[in-house]
Amino acid sequence: MSSRPAWIVLAAISACDQPGASSPPAGELPAEAPRVEANASSAAVPAGIVRGRFEISGPLPARPRLALDPSAGCGAVTEIESEKLIADNGRVANVLVRVVGGLSQKDWPAPATPAVLDQTGCVYRPHVLAVQVGQRLLVRNGDPAVHNVNVGAKLNDRANFNRSHAPGSADISVEFDHPELSIPFRCDIHPWMQAWVHVLPHPFFDITGSDGEFEIRGLPPGRYELEYVHEVLGRQRFEAELSADAGAEFVIATRAK
Repeated sequence: MSSRPAWIVLAAISACDQPGASSPPAGELPAEAPRVEANASSAAVPAGIVRGRFEISGPLPARPRLALDPSAGCGAVTEIESEKLIADNGRVANVLVRVVGGLSQKDWPAPATPAVLDQTGCVYRPHVLAVQVGQRLLVRNGDPAVHNVNVGAKLNDRANFNRSHAPGSADISVEFDHPELSIPFRCDIHPWMQAWVHVLPHPFFDITGSDGEFEIRGLPPGRYELEYVHEVLGRQRFEAELSADAGAEFVIATRAK
């Protein structure tokens, strides 16, 4: 008998917006509604962990490229690629996966270490970032060019501003008082520059890397509602059940038309 794990399809739960939260932008790539699959045997996953990967199959359009004029001041960078949908070998990057239900505790201390959003090569790095409420975000200018940091927060007044950011100047410190999804960070001088910042009330989240994988640790036994969020592929909720002895593993898969 094959040792390959069996997979069962879980019914998707309709996504409801967090009250007052920013909605992610509408998708631009026609695709099937992603299906969420759980490993029927999760004994291989250590207790307290939800992990998995986000996959896409089918013909994907080439990532649009933009040639940069030397007058843009972006140094040696002469061309950039769109970051709206990055999928290497069918694995999708920049997907937020977060717990949205099932947690009993209400308050979690914010990390003392600030998160960093850099501007380098006239691109925001990373393209998608998540922080906790109360955690500082430092916006850095690693370029020889002047940028302006235009933040479109809806629920966080202190994070709703538009400031010039000169080369070599101090980091801009951003503070968030409320949970909010998909806060846009833009540069009006270089309009292709954009990043998305998610602000979460707890530490139970992860963002997929280039391998499409995510892992959320430290969850007590119980039944949880989770959600993925992506700027093109949208958002959807699913459930995970963790025992005292084992975690859960998922594959979130979609197909481009």
